[in-house]
Amino acid sequence: MLPTSTQLLCLTASSGVPLFSRGPARPSFPVLGSLTGVHMFGAGQGAELLSCVGLGGGRVVWRVFVDSVMLIAVGNREEEELQRLLDNVWGAMVLVLGLDQLTHVRNVERLKKELRCCFFLIDHLLEEDQGEFLGALTHYPDCVVPADRTVLQTAVDASSRTLDSEFCCLLVGGRLAVATERWWSLSALELVLLSTLTRISSGSGSDRPVFLPHSSPSVPLRLLSFTLLTGAMVCALCGPGPALQEARGGLTLCWAPVFQNLREGVSQQSALGPVSVRSELLALVLISRATTRSVSWVTPHPQTLTRRHCWELLRYFYAYCWTRVFSLDLDRPLQTYMTTDECKSYAVHTHTHTLCVIAPPTVPTPTLRAAATHTLTNISTALGL
Repeated sequence: MLPTSTQLLCLTASSGVPLFSRGPARPSFPVLGSLTGVHMFGAGQGAELLSCVGLGGGRVVWRVFVDSVMLIAVGNREEEELQRLLDNVWGAMVLVLGLDQLTHVRNVERLKKELRCCFFLIDHLLEEDQGEFLGALTHYPDCVVPADRTVLQTAVDASSRTLDSEFCCLLVGGRLAVATERWWSLSALELVLLSTLTRISSGSGSDRPVFLPHSSPSVPLRLLSFTLLTGAMVCALCGPGPALQEARGGLTLCWAPVFQNLREGVSQQSALGPVSVRSELLALVLISRATTRSVSWVTPHPQTLTRRHCWELLRYFYAYCWTRVFSLDLDRPLQTYMTTDECKSYAVHTHTHTLCVIAPPTVPTPTLRAAATHTLTNISTALGL
């Protein structure tokens, strides 16, 4: 029932020269040539090949970006999921290399070498299905709501002034906790990619150039990130200054007064902060399109479902709703449910929010609607989403 691993291929759009391949297997030359050739043949006939379904149920999707780079994804997933994966991968390539490097390809061998610095981020995006973060799938950043949100927001604003940057945020457990208004003004894909890049980076501090795929694809910025304590990182997008060590000293002064509040935020068990969840629910994801944020929560079933499996079920149900139901784009709220031997699931989709919940199979089906609508109202009101 759950999606399997996906193979990713990258080639030049004009000549079909392979640039890289990522995934569990390396395709043979005949397979690679066939996937490239059939797309080029269609283009020569005035047709754009977007996707196809294999006899074994697998699917292939093609995308050409800026008439320069072709990405191909092969996997046992819905077309919308694979297309979103290609959006993520292309965004990661632009984030690391910049749009100009990918648009004007003068030396293919040089580009191959430069693309290697993207592999750690691309590989993580391919593995995201196995984790507790849904941002790569939903295209909304994973957020956490700390209990002392106001206190931590004040520290982030002070950090913003210290670093002379309007773009500053605090990550707790790899999830966005608080940020400046300008950070929230970035596109959803940019928020997801920046959070992912910071989360998987090692060390107590880093200073790396990044290009924002939508806001600044050609002009690099400096992404400064500092580990305040285990599980808490502060990030900022800066210009030429300040230097890394200078910035570290200034941040120490900003966060020293609220260090205990920060420690309590890191030890917080739930991404929903002080909000309690109905006892019959095992997992949920709530997306707020108005605020460009999402929160997710899981508690394992003591007898049948592990924490990991709850995350997998939540991911699968959201993908099912997004590709099969909510993609209808009807001008009215939608609700749907699913029952299996493992669990029962219910989803609510309105103009401003999407909520998916998972419950044990013993919960009566008629009660799911009331549980979901009550949870949507309770969380969105309490957290201001």
